[in-house]
Amino acid sequence: MRSIRKRLLAILLAAMLVCVGFAGTSVTAESAGKQLTVVPNTDVQPFIRQFLPKSLFGSGGPFTINMQVKIDNFKKTHVDGLIFVNIWDDRVEGKTVNGYFNYDESTDWIDVKMTDVVESYGIGLKAGDPITFDNVKGMWINGKLEEYILCDMGMLYAQGTVTFRNFEVTNAAGEVVYSWATDPDLEGIDDITKIENPEPLIVKASFGDGSGQLLVSDATEEVPTVPTTEPPVYEDPGPGDSTTDGTETPSGGGDTTTTNPASEDPVATTDPASDVSADDSSDVSDSSSRDTSADSSAAAVGGELGDDDEGSFPIWIPIVIVVGVIVVAGVVLLVLWKLKKLPWVKE
Repeated sequence: MRSIRKRLLAILLAAMLVCVGFAGTSVTAESAGKQLTVVPNTDVQPFIRQFLPKSLFGSGGPFTINMQVKIDNFKKTHVDGLIFVNIWDDRVEGKTVNGYFNYDESTDWIDVKMTDVVESYGIGLKAGDPITFDNVKGMWINGKLEEYILCDMGMLYAQGTVTFRNFEVTNAAGEVVYSWATDPDLEGIDDITKIENPEPLIVKASFGDGSGQLLVSDATEEVPTVPTTEPPVYEDPGPGDSTTDGTETPSGGGDTTTTNPASEDPVATTDPASDVSADDSSDVSDSSSRDTSADSSAAAVGGELGDDDEGSFPIWIPIVIVVGVIVVAGVVLLVLWKLKKLPWVKE
């Protein structure tokens, strides 16, 4: 009889371990990281546009952006060439777009932190600190207050490739509010342009000719390498020599922050060399637009998730896991109590 009891107990314990192991496997699969690689080709400013909607980030801030970057074979095609991360957050007075990360050389994987450019803003930001943003109130586009802000990350006047991986946003409590790992639009595709959702949180964008590519892969994979069409490489001029003058300096140069005026739809594929002030009240959308493709213009309708598509970790998964573990544990305790094998039950 005791032998049968021991066997039954062993079977129940094994079942509980299998259940817990299965739950752990499910979470790992759902949390597989993603990486996005920007391949410029002949585009002077290809970038990833990430929407940060009020529906997700309207409260609970300040929010912190966490991700890593890898830059391969970086070469400038212009004196102002660099890798950038900008946010349209109006944090700096008089500036619609603010640069938080600028880098102009190849590097293996590093954490994306604020760089020296932020210290010139005079608002207490420090190089080396994480990139943050406050509760989202919205941003004005073409005279309309949209309920999101934008985070742009990509390349300006450069060749090579840049890869961003494991993008996630945490709230003030350290909880993950959004991540590429749980964004369903990034599942099962190898290029951002293959997203079928008409209102995604992440899109391809450009202030150039639109020829750049935005490749999607798992963060555990090697960074994709593809043949590219390379523009002429910029050569650093010697002392006393200069390749630019005041009229040639791109609006995206320096901190890459004034790539587009506040009065213009930021989705338009815009010439980075057109330096239009954010305070200019004239209609610049026609004069500054060079080429608007389906890839970049798709962002015009994006930015707000519906009730059934929040882009975050499905809440039912941890609930099912917890309930399952509790049920199995309850069954095991009941059997042990019936068999009088609990330490506080005497035979």
